[in-house]
Amino acid sequence: MSIQRPFGLMTLLCLFIWSIPSHASTQLLYVQEGHNLVTYRVNPTTAAATKLGTLYINASPNFLVQVFYSHSFLYILGFTSATEEFFWVHATTAQGVPTKGPVQKLAVKPSLTQFFIDPNGDFGYALYSWLIDGRHCAASPNFAYYASEIALYAINPETGLLSSAAERVANFPASCSETTAYGLNSTGTKLYIDTYNDETANNDNSFSYYNVNAETGRLGGAVSFFNFNSGVQAFATTVISDKSITMWNNGPDTLSQGVYI
Repeated sequence: MSIQRPFGLMTLLCLFIWSIPSHASTQLLYVQEGHNLVTYRVNPTTAAATKLGTLYINASPNFLVQVFYSHSFLYILGFTSATEEFFWVHATTAQGVPTKGPVQKLAVKPSLTQFFIDPNGDFGYALYSWLIDGRHCAASPNFAYYASEIALYAINPETGLLSSAAERVANFPASCSETTAYGLNSTGTKLYIDTYNDETANNDNSFSYYNVNAETGRLGGAVSFFNFNSGVQAFATTVISDKSITMWNNGPDTLSQGVYI
């Protein structure tokens, strides 16, 4: 039996910034305010924000909402309860404001923790992660086993619709290693992941990438390219670009606190 792990509770406003290709001189800022998603246009030079519109969303304000923009569509991922998670897909105006009434509402398993859309807008990659009830790490008995998988969603870039069924393209069996996805490179040819094992004395963060098939969206075998002994998990503290990995280490374990490139 598995215990599914929902997103953490939201204690403050959640901010989401997305650059829209058709508006090269501006950026959009999406802000969740309770049940409302507010769109702002941001001047990248002055950082001045102009409110463009407000959308009521059915997602519970007690859980973190994620927002993704692709090809004039906005994808909102959130919970209505601890066990019910959905995608709401909205068309957007020319200014990037989501229109009222979703073009799609898609239920997903409540263990979907991360989602990425490839640059062409044809595929979406979802990382599902959960804890395993009754199985704990030998050296850290207070920590339960993790299990994860990456599922592939086809996307119609004309309608914005996600495929109702997803195909599993990577699997991470139950173990003490927790998997985090860091998204795709700028051309969509690689998908990066990190596995973190708290019981490993050295190289506790192991980074790998999957080559992406441009036609099918499927992933090749994992290619390990970097190990890093931080003493702490790299979750939410690492940015991977085409040329570098930048990690914020909050210490005070093996490495002192600071930014490492």
